[in-house]
Amino acid sequence: YVFMTKNGINIINLQKTVEKLEEARNFIEKIISEGQQILFVGTKKQAKNIVLSLAKRCQMPYVVERWLGGTFTNFEVISRRVKFLRDGQEKLKRGEFSQYTKFEQMKIMEELESLEGKMGGIKNMIKLPGAIFLTGVIEDNLALKEAKIKKIPIIALVDTNVDPEDVDYKIPVNEDAISSLQLMLAYIGQAVLKGKEKIKQPEAVKK
Repeated sequence: YVFMTKNGINIINLQKTVEKLEEARNFIEKIISEGQQILFVGTKKQAKNIVLSLAKRCQMPYVVERWLGGTFTNFEVISRRVKFLRDGQEKLKRGEFSQYTKFEQMKIMEELESLEGKMGGIKNMIKLPGAIFLTGVIEDNLALKEAKIKKIPIIALVDTNVDPEDVDYKIPVNEDAISSLQLMLAYIGQAVLKGKEKIKQPEAVKK
């Protein structure tokens, strides 16, 4: 995917970027239209806010803090904790904890806040997603490994310093530049929303 090397800097072939981005968009649109989710992962500093904003806008699960080991490979245990978080937050809304002592309420609140910090982004991920999107293969290598074990398709932005071998849908781009991240994720977001529109349409229109 390198077009040329100038002064020791690899220049990415933008034609390949456009081509691979289109492939990824088509795949994303397809799985979203089938009612599946995409888990967006962006734990590196410059990606966090962009990924968070996109995932919330598209109502997709996300991880922007540390990847919890076992999120995919030990999903049964993780989903039980996530259910505990969802149920706890619902009870809190309904005021069901008012029967407890102040100390007990404080302990419950602390636990829910801790779980929200760790798992808030995946609390509506009821089953394993149809795909995972990574903004950094090196930074989010554990997520990539778990996705590979569970045979979850991997879509990722790949820079010239990354071996894209394990990525199913690779988008060659400078993944450290905020402008690149914003542009790529804007296009990816469009594909998600387009896929969601297709869910609402009758089968005949989809075809």
